[in-house]
Amino acid sequence: MRKELYTLLFALLTLTVFTACSKDDDPDPITNTDLLVAHEWRGDKVLAAGIDVSNRPEITGQIGQIKTVRLKFNEDGTYNATYTSGMGEQSESGQWSFNEDETRLTFDLVGNVEVEKLTEDSLDLATKIPFQNMTFDAEIKFIK
Repeated sequence: MRKELYTLLFALLTLTVFTACSKDDDPDPITNTDLLVAHEWRGDKVLAAGIDVSNRPEITGQIGQIKTVRLKFNEDGTYNATYTSGMGEQSESGQWSFNEDETRLTFDLVGNVEVEKLTEDSLDLATKIPFQNMTFDAEIKFIK
């Protein structure tokens, strides 16, 4: 009787272990590509040394009014951008790509930038902005 009970318990335990370890239940991880193409990104601010420099003429001359920037990255590797510059509202389309580990983004509008933070709600890019024979580190922040 005892042997039959042990056999039954062993069978139940084995069945439980094998059904609990199914890999089919694990969702695919969300990639930076998934987050980037999920929706349109709106320009929020440009920071240099932690200071908001979004309205400085040297910044608006380079990238326009950041609050007017709208970026939509598409799954096919294209993007659409609209923004306001000194010449009025501008529209641009082009190609974008990530490096292999999705930490560096390349697109025609700003070139190569480091992805500092990418979540469902925010996109923070780090780049260097040239100004009068110098360059300075800048963070370009976008929101959903």
